[in-house]
Amino acid sequence: MQTPTQTTRRGACEVFSSLRTFRDDLAAYPPDHFVCVPLVLDSLHSKVMAKLKSEATGAKGAIVAALLAASAAHVAARRTVTRLDLTYARASPPAAVRLAALVMMAVTTPLYALAQKLVFSKVRAALGVRKTIVSGGGSLPPHLDSWYEALGLPVLNGWGLSETSPVLACRRLVANVRGSVGLPVPGTRLLVVDPTSHKPLPDGQQGLILAAGPGVMAGYYNDAAATRKAFIDGWFDTGDLGWRAPSGVAGSNMAGHIVLSGRAKDTIVLLSGKNVEPAPIEAALERSSLIKHALLLGQDRRELGALVFPDEEALAAAGGLNNIDGNDEKLQAQLAREVAKYNSTRPDYRPEDHIGHIQVIRAPLSVESGTLTRTMKPRRPAIMELYAPQVQQLLGRLRG
Repeated sequence: MQTPTQTTRRGACEVFSSLRTFRDDLAAYPPDHFVCVPLVLDSLHSKVMAKLKSEATGAKGAIVAALLAASAAHVAARRTVTRLDLTYARASPPAAVRLAALVMMAVTTPLYALAQKLVFSKVRAALGVRKTIVSGGGSLPPHLDSWYEALGLPVLNGWGLSETSPVLACRRLVANVRGSVGLPVPGTRLLVVDPTSHKPLPDGQQGLILAAGPGVMAGYYNDAAATRKAFIDGWFDTGDLGWRAPSGVAGSNMAGHIVLSGRAKDTIVLLSGKNVEPAPIEAALERSSLIKHALLLGQDRRELGALVFPDEEALAAAGGLNNIDGNDEKLQAQLAREVAKYNSTRPDYRPEDHIGHIQVIRAPLSVESGTLTRTMKPRRPAIMELYAPQVQQLLGRLRG
């Protein structure tokens, strides 16, 4: 375990919490460094935004909304100016884009400073985190990355597996590339290969990520067959798809950073032969305050469908939506609009990403039911089995 080792060397105090006592513990023991999974950051963000919405109404609400929008624009422009915007990891931004970003930074600087004083300083004080947040267990949704950046709390997102002890890569305070999982940790080697041929791919091209290094396991205990299956020519198969930001791009500060794009085994192949990676789309749908979790379906169909698990607290706050069945037409229509909105406005949206139908399931996912991992990520096979009737109902409505 890396954290206990570091606390032993540095003499730090480490505090563990639980879901039941988390809020009280965060206030009682304000941490310098807060380690969590992305879902915790999502929950904190949702609660803060809900509180701002309830307390800042009328003219005050309009001012707060304007300050938040200006802050988002400011940090986005700052990424481009400092060459930490993944949009331009493969090629330098045009001169006009850089100039526009500089102008946007200049225009929004006073509003950003005002937002820090009037809004974000109070949020940081309420959260209690003093220096940095370390997030692991999965990619951080882009809207959360942007929000915490505007808030002024650096998030260092990392990635790894139990078989890799567990960290493979993590972002650094220097060149904190939002949207990535950072650089490989010292001693770890990562290789991106073609998922079928396993031939190495050039930087900037998406493929299957393999790992090697001192943190990678020697094998599964007393399971030689599983061990052979887990390795490819001596490299551990992470099962994750992604790409490495290329070097040689003029002015870029992103070379070598790893960007995850999904799980190889979760890839959906439509009847048209088009491949769809569900993870980025599901993350986009979960940006909606009304959607807690979303899972895409559509293997060998002409279109995609989505299982939608609503956020019950958000439905209650919305009014009129919390005491009705998941098949209610009003609820279905509202969530379908949310799905269409957050899916179609993704920067990398393609026609084959269109979601034709949704199936609303009014039941929470949990670790206890086996539908969430301990890092709070949905377990797709368990969900498909537990809600098989709803899955079949949705598949039956998709064009085959």
